[in-house]
Amino acid sequence: MVGRITGLRQLHQLGRAQQPRPARGAESFDDLLKRRVDGARSLKFSAHAQERIRGRGIALDDGDLKNLRDAGDVAASKGSREALLLMKDIGFIVNVPNRTVLTALDTRTLNERIVTNIDSVVFVPDSSKT
Repeated sequence: MVGRITGLRQLHQLGRAQQPRPARGAESFDDLLKRRVDGARSLKFSAHAQERIRGRGIALDDGDLKNLRDAGDVAASKGSREALLLMKDIGFIVNVPNRTVLTALDTRTLNERIVTNIDSVVFVPDSSKT
């Protein structure tokens, strides 16, 4: 026995239903995507790095952070995994794939004058000179 299929029109119309619009004041998809992409590029500072920065009196302004982030992008584009980012007289060891600053080195207090377990060095421009 062959029965008649019903409800196809309603099913077809369900597929064409309009997507709900975001409420007023809600973030648009474009804004959300931009924020996520920018967040993926940002550098995180490990607790150890934060402690070293505070303990050594290292001050970073917005320009310095932008230059560090850009240097991380350069290291990533070259396939680096662990990089030394040198800015002024400060070195930052960065896990490039995770975008995480692992530690900060103040060259005035660096006794052994050797850095190991890195695969690249990026010279970061001084934000006060750009």
